[in-house]
Amino acid sequence: MSDVARIRPITEVAAGLGISRDHLQLYGDDKAKMEKIARAMYGAREVSWSNDAEKDLAMIRRFGYEGLPLCVAKTQKSLSDDPKLLGRPEDFEISVRNVILAAGAGYLVPLLGDIIRMPGLPATPQAERLDLVDGRVVGMS
Repeated sequence: MSDVARIRPITEVAAGLGISRDHLQLYGDDKAKMEKIARAMYGAREVSWSNDAEKDLAMIRRFGYEGLPLCVAKTQKSLSDDPKLLGRPEDFEISVRNVILAAGAGYLVPLLGDIIRMPGLPATPQAERLDLVDGRVVGMS
């Protein structure tokens, strides 16, 4: 089954829900897709791209992977990149810090704000608080 044949039922269901076909485009310009997601889904006013994110996109283009679907990594507490803006805020700026290429999976991962990619882990590992004093391990409690 071709990609187009698989997408057709999704677009029909979306049309029944009042969702425009334009919101379902998986491929195309990466920055334009992120802008569309940020504005239409998240309520953002604009998207800013860090120098590192711009470099990542340039590398992705050089490798020939531009145009892949996006899997956006952001805080789980908000549709923004700021965990203090709970829910679906409006009229804010989203910052794309980096873009990760997941070539094997076939998508790009824009990293928004200060997102940590391994949820549930502390910023500082417990191992940094462990020590050996007089043959005894300290810092485990």
